[in-house]
Amino acid sequence: MSERVTTILLVDDNPQLRRPLKIYLQKRGYRVIEAGDGLEAVAAAVEHRPDAILLDVMMPVVDGFEALKRLKKNNATRDIPVMMLTAVNDKERIVGGLTNGAADYVIKGAAGVADISRRMERLIEKSRNRSDITQAHSGEDAEQRVVSDFKLRQAIEELAGPGAMPARIAEALPLVGNTDSTLQDWADFLGKNKSLAETMATLAAVNSPQGARKDRPPDEFLVAFGTHRLRYLALAAAILSSFAEFPGRGIHLHLLRTGVLAGSIALEVLDGGSDEALAAGLLHDFGKMLFRNRFPSQYSTVVKRAGEEKKPVACLEKGMLGMNHADFAGEILRAWGFPGELVDAVRLHHSAWRDITEHASFNPFLAAVVQLADALDRTWNLVTDEDDLILPHAEETARALGIKEQSLRALLDRAAARMQRAESLMPDDAAAQPDLPEWVNGLAWKKILLVQGKEDEMLLLGTFLNRCEAVVERALYKEAPEKIEGCEGVFLSISGKAEAEQAAGIAEKIAASENPLPVCAFLNGPIDPGERFNTMTVMRPPLSLTEIASLIRETAISLPVGEENNG
Repeated sequence: MSERVTTILLVDDNPQLRRPLKIYLQKRGYRVIEAGDGLEAVAAAVEHRPDAILLDVMMPVVDGFEALKRLKKNNATRDIPVMMLTAVNDKERIVGGLTNGAADYVIKGAAGVADISRRMERLIEKSRNRSDITQAHSGEDAEQRVVSDFKLRQAIEELAGPGAMPARIAEALPLVGNTDSTLQDWADFLGKNKSLAETMATLAAVNSPQGARKDRPPDEFLVAFGTHRLRYLALAAAILSSFAEFPGRGIHLHLLRTGVLAGSIALEVLDGGSDEALAAGLLHDFGKMLFRNRFPSQYSTVVKRAGEEKKPVACLEKGMLGMNHADFAGEILRAWGFPGELVDAVRLHHSAWRDITEHASFNPFLAAVVQLADALDRTWNLVTDEDDLILPHAEETARALGIKEQSLRALLDRAAARMQRAESLMPDDAAAQPDLPEWVNGLAWKKILLVQGKEDEMLLLGTFLNRCEAVVERALYKEAPEKIEGCEGVFLSISGKAEAEQAAGIAEKIAASENPLPVCAFLNGPIDPGERFNTMTVMRPPLSLTEIASLIRETAISLPVGEENNG
């Protein structure tokens, strides 16, 4: 029996507008059916059960919003993902579509057929993944869910409204969203918002290579930057000022550090876009703050289960809450009218590099920078609000950005100096840096060997161990046997069969020696460890920092490298 062809329903009253997209989708192997108004669309959806629907808003007989309501009320069509297509850039109407069940929307003229096709493919893939999970684990998921679909959709509807927007963001967003604003508009705005201008001026000093200090009043100092930079500094300042509305000292610190790190990476790696990166980093876990504020006990249950199952919180959110925090924030921010590149960065900061490049509508590098900054904050500061797990994509992202270990260390040093300038901006209850965990002391002066197939392959693990003041040696596989002597732990990065064979040989040689060392293998891919890996600890991403530390902290602490024992 042949596999079912993926079907897409195109709904628009203008056949000439449907034609280019229909041809493009057909060339990509899709079956395309068409409808000219909302009434025809509902009938076609019931008859053909398409995999996705592209639904125009302004149509005769029955418009797109009414058709959407009917589709979502019908059990036969309610689960079909719908993308709204509109020429009306009206936030209230867009919010209405999203809160009534639309999965996405596109403004006519703002996206080409290729972009619409990619977004349709993403909707179909997400819908099928949900369906597969539901069919395989329907009973289990029902037990795990702590927030119903109705409650989740109700929360989105209420939060997406302008009345739910934090006051400082509501003040800044109209001018931020106006790309035609003039310097005089900004001068007037800053003159009326002195405290916001002060925060913007401090962020400007933090987010610059020289860390320059203003020698003029903030409004005069800032206007010299130009409207593009002012838009993102104003939004970053408004976001930062809004933290006080949401409880959580740990997450406030994490967001500020991630913002500063993202700005630093953009300055030093991308050679630009540092203000956008700062704003996106400050915003990246906004969905967590919204979840905690809206569903405090339910979110605590997710965090607790993540700790018990040793899984990233982000990986359990979808199954237990119905949506992960990145997508949750993405819907709200898009409805509020945030710049598209920031919405992309928030939505995609936990995605693989290939998914970022495929699904980012604006600037994929911004999402990559935020993802790496998030991971670096976990490894460098060691303390997060929920877990200590590094999600699996950050190493690949670092390589995609062309970051080497040496430049990473220098970047972190400079970012630390910038962070000191930013501490005054934190709410009083979040200003102090928490003490580092006790287990960090157990890693000091440990000599650890990282063995990898390629140079700079385990950047984050090296960063973590350096932060713990371990003595880190790096080696390619061919160099490893000569560098093992004197080490107190060995970590092997394995990406293929050839490396697996070499790693097994190294581990067996260590196990047969007079002084066996703890050996850990990191498997970066679908590799079967087999019996030859029995002498080592095997781990796959995501990586738990405390588990990594536990592999080596119990061994006897050696003398510092280079220090002679004169006793």
